[in-house]
Amino acid sequence: MKARTAGGSTSLQNKDEIQKTLREGGYTREMVYLSMLSAFAVAIHSAEASFPTPPWLKPGLANIITLTTIACFGLRCAIYVTLLRVVVGSLVIGTFLNPAFFLSLAGGAASVLGMGLMHRWFSKTFSLIGISLAGAYLHSLAQMAFVSLVFIRHTDILYLFPIVLASALPTGVVTGIASIHASEKLSAFLEEKKLV
Repeated sequence: MKARTAGGSTSLQNKDEIQKTLREGGYTREMVYLSMLSAFAVAIHSAEASFPTPPWLKPGLANIITLTTIACFGLRCAIYVTLLRVVVGSLVIGTFLNPAFFLSLAGGAASVLGMGLMHRWFSKTFSLIGISLAGAYLHSLAQMAFVSLVFIRHTDILYLFPIVLASALPTGVVTGIASIHASEKLSAFLEEKKLV
């Protein structure tokens, strides 16, 4: 069965069937698919670390994997993928427990929770592009809030807000479009493997 909303995300009924089949197939099968998604997310996260931009101006392309996981498997699995991406990614690039790690954790937590809840409650209203935009803004705002509360503690950082919010617009759109295609490909793969 192949059920999909207009925005490219898997329907709630279809997602429930995927999760049920994964559970019936055992813990190992679920971990295999989530580990594969986590590996892709870590690879993107590590590649982004080479971009010569401040941490709060990174494109956030690893959210493609987060949003794809939300669309196909749900919020619980997306939280798992996000945590693995932040922790393993920081170990790979050597930022574990330094300021960049906590910035990534704050942004990742805000975006995965925001996108997951938005997809659960408003998937019939917003496409994955709209949900991705919300996630991009939440990611940027969480990081800026963390910087201002923990590191800088100065109101001058507010001058960066327009730049950060403006940069979130194109990256949110690109991430949303990519997530639509990725979730379609993943759903087709799962269907081929008799998981839907």
